[in-house]
Amino acid sequence: ELILCCDMRLACDTAVFGLPEIQLGVIPDLGSTQRLPRIVGPGIAKELILTGRRIDAAEALRVRLVDHVYPKDQLMVEAKKLAEEIAKINPRLIQGAKRATTLALSTPLDVGLRMETDICLGSGSGAEMGEAAHQFTKKE
Repeated sequence: ELILCCDMRLACDTAVFGLPEIQLGVIPDLGSTQRLPRIVGPGIAKELILTGRRIDAAEALRVRLVDHVYPKDQLMVEAKKLAEEIAKINPRLIQGAKRATTLALSTPLDVGLRMETDICLGSGSGAEMGEAAHQFTKKE
């Protein structure tokens, strides 16, 4: 259930995922019935929730439960690379982009577009944006 709260989901090739609660006589909670359908779609979510079936990393990737699968010995290396790449970016921009992306799941498009504009306008100064654009154009 913890993986359902993550912005990005990386797994090793030996990982196994499941919501076995139904087999234990309870309904999955802690947000599982709300988050899983938003990630994998309602059909796959219902199948996993109603059966309690476990899936391996390859199937988790196929149904989009995870975003990337790596060999076990490479998982932390790849996770650190991703974290370092994100850490180079202004935290206000990361926060704004996360907020806008999350809002996309719960708002009509026209409302989301207005909110996105508001978030973008409040995310940084013109000088910061100019410097970021300059650095971007210098990249090979």
